[in-house]
Amino acid sequence: GISAFFLIYSALVTPVLVGFFWNVDPCYRMPTLEIDMAVDGFFIAEILVNFAIATHLQNTVVDTPWGVAKIYLSGGFWFDIGTSMPVSFIEHASLASCV
Repeated sequence: GISAFFLIYSALVTPVLVGFFWNVDPCYRMPTLEIDMAVDGFFIAEILVNFAIATHLQNTVVDTPWGVAKIYLSGGFWFDIGTSMPVSFIEHASLASCV
C-alpha cells in the first residue's frame, strides 16, 4: 500500500539528494522538502498506529494495549524509530532562521 510506495520513494530519492545536494548552502530549500515532510509524518504516524493494532504471538492474537506495546517494543519498534528520524522537519525548522 502507501507504506510501500513511501519506502520506494525514499529509496529512490534519498541517494539523489545525498549525491547532488550534500554540499549546498544551509539555507537552500530542498526541492522535495514538502513531500519529505509528508513521508516522515506518515512513518511517525505509522509507529503510533502500530501500538493500536492487534498482533500475533505464538498462534495467539494479542489485542490488549499493554500486550501489543510489549511485543512491539521488544521487536520492530526500535528499527522503526531508528529509521523514522524526522530529518525533513528539522530541515524545515532550520530554514526559519534563514533570511
